[in-house]
Amino acid sequence: MQVMIVEDNPVFLRSLSTMLQQHFPAMNILGVESVEEAETQLAATVPALICLDVRLGNRSGLDLIGKIKALNAATAVMVLTSFHLPEYRTKALENGADYFFTKDVDAHEIVDCISRDFFCQSTVRRAPLAPELTASTGVQSLRRRSSH
Repeated sequence: MQVMIVEDNPVFLRSLSTMLQQHFPAMNILGVESVEEAETQLAATVPALICLDVRLGNRSGLDLIGKIKALNAATAVMVLTSFHLPEYRTKALENGADYFFTKDVDAHEIVDCISRDFFCQSTVRRAPLAPELTASTGVQSLRRRSSH
């Protein structure tokens, strides 16, 4: 499974890449630090999952979602942000994002989401609800999931 992480904070980019690689060794992870780099990479290949920051220098990752979906509607977009603003969540949904997480979320929530929706496994048993909002963690899964 190919994954692109678009994140301008090199520490968070490295941490997320490492965490995903530890839990999903078969993942091919490409990290880029700007919208421009992401657009260049998307011209060559469109990954199965793109993890995307909201604020990327002077550009918005939210504006990239539509371009990603136009290239391949099946590509899942996971928005990760430090900002707990409802307008970001709303705009992400309107632009076609599949998931919305704040960066202070427990990493197990991201791992479980990917396990469940991409590998048909769950580390935590949950009913398949959509949209799912967990206020205590700031997590919202926008993707409609089928029962596995």
